[in-house]
Amino acid sequence: MSRRLACFFALVFALLGAAPAIAQGNYTLTVVKTDGIGQEYGAPVSGVPFQINQLLDMPPTQQAQLAEMAQQNIAVLTDDSPHPMGPATTVVTNSEGVARFVGLAPGVYLVREQPYRVGNVDYIEATPFLVSVPAIGERATNDVVIRPKNQPLPVYKETDKFCVTENDPARLQVVTGVPAPDRDGVLHQYAIVDPIDPRMKYLGNLEVKIQGQQDLLLVVDTDYSFAFDDTTNSVLVQFTEAGLAKLAAARSDHPETRVITSFDATVHDWVAVGEVVPNTAYLIPDGWGFDLKPQAFRPIWWVTPTETAPVRPTLTFQQALFPLPDKKVDSLSGLDSVAIPSNPVAICKCLPGQVPPPFPGIPGGPALPITPRPAEPGSSVAQPPATTPSQADRQPLLPRLGLALTGANVLWAIVSAALLAIAGWALFLLGKRKRERSDAEERS
Repeated sequence: MSRRLACFFALVFALLGAAPAIAQGNYTLTVVKTDGIGQEYGAPVSGVPFQINQLLDMPPTQQAQLAEMAQQNIAVLTDDSPHPMGPATTVVTNSEGVARFVGLAPGVYLVREQPYRVGNVDYIEATPFLVSVPAIGERATNDVVIRPKNQPLPVYKETDKFCVTENDPARLQVVTGVPAPDRDGVLHQYAIVDPIDPRMKYLGNLEVKIQGQQDLLLVVDTDYSFAFDDTTNSVLVQFTEAGLAKLAAARSDHPETRVITSFDATVHDWVAVGEVVPNTAYLIPDGWGFDLKPQAFRPIWWVTPTETAPVRPTLTFQQALFPLPDKKVDSLSGLDSVAIPSNPVAICKCLPGQVPPPFPGIPGGPALPITPRPAEPGSSVAQPPATTPSQADRQPLLPRLGLALTGANVLWAIVSAALLAIAGWALFLLGKRKRERSDAEERS
């Protein structure tokens, strides 16, 4: 009997030891790469490598929690993640833009597009994100399908003052995103152009810094060149080879790296009180046209400023911010075709102590400490789409039930409990038989 029980327990523990192998390796993750921006999905893109790493200390988690985690600490989307990561697995997208990872263990995975472009070309990279495999919640499935958002380069203009008096300086700030370096880790060009409205004058105090994993103040004539063109009232910051190398290194370490360009400006004394002066800046990154001749940035409404007359007719606030409905070549002579425009920022000429009435288009009224930035697309989590990418790569989805994701684990728990119950009953019978045998021997 003891020998049989020993064999039985050996079988039980062998089955229990095999539990992880049954629970793991049954899940898939499909990544679909397209050329659209944000929520817009365009044509599929082939030949793009995607890398995944499992966060070893995290079980499958709701996507909302993963999004919040990434927002609180962007490092979770980088190699500096506070979570221990498993080995990297890389799959290249096929002709339908599909990269499919199979045989995955349950958990949370960091998904990152790897550099593959070569040279000075324009390219939009998919935002790094965290994803739960299997997906849990309302869209529960063992076969997770993701269409990651491509990451547009943000360009926005800010000011610390909306209302300025005569000779009162306002601090203007241009915040620009940074594209991912190419396959060789190189950025090829990066320039910020700000054609200041001729009703304003540049006061200097220029500062350029990289904001990433760490802030880095750049040095003029070493990291970038600076020029101010009196003819067009334009500020031009162009990165040197040294600056581009620093920028590429910062972007490689941090997907949300920004360049912040700041300077002082004010309105001319001949500008009428109450007049609104708009301003838009431009970014010229890799792959965009690079004609930095000053005349390329001359607005079509340009008139040489004089001491006695405004250079532009007085407009309503909306007309000043949006002089033309089309943002293409018509709005600025050639500039929008070679550069990425920022949001327009506006400054109003005021009398000392005067607070102008609220203007439409400025949330919260005129007395904002800084012009609010436009909302950027999410950069942490992509939600599974309602449809799968193709018939060839499509896998049947399980019913959308919470137990569907953990069915294998639940089944194994039931089987394990049954086996352990049988083992316990066998031990009880063995003990009872031993006691009966002992009692019989004592009576004899």
